[in-house]
Amino acid sequence: MYLDEFKQYLENYGRSYERFMQKAIDYQNTKNARRTPASKRWSDEKIEREAEKMWTGIIKNIYEKIKANGKFKKRFVHQEEIDDWIQFMNEHEILDSFSESVDELEFE
Repeated sequence: MYLDEFKQYLENYGRSYERFMQKAIDYQNTKNARRTPASKRWSDEKIEREAEKMWTGIIKNIYEKIKANGKFKKRFVHQEEIDDWIQFMNEHEILDSFSESVDELEFE
């Protein structure tokens, strides 16, 4: 499974994307409100892009950890590789534990 497929899978089948994005946007808005002078403040679009970057960073981290610990075999058919990843994530309850982590997440 490639990183973009992993990211899409988490966004489609997990319940953490919306929660994370709301927390990240709230965090970015709080940081933005402290920027002085007001001309240095970011637009809403910039805040959303930064929150998306934060999400992508976390996804990359999780992806690399799973990739290192999963011991996945290269397959001739890419779908079989994806199926191996999904099976591994289901066996280790990755989506649930990631969602719980996002629920407890606080930005400082």
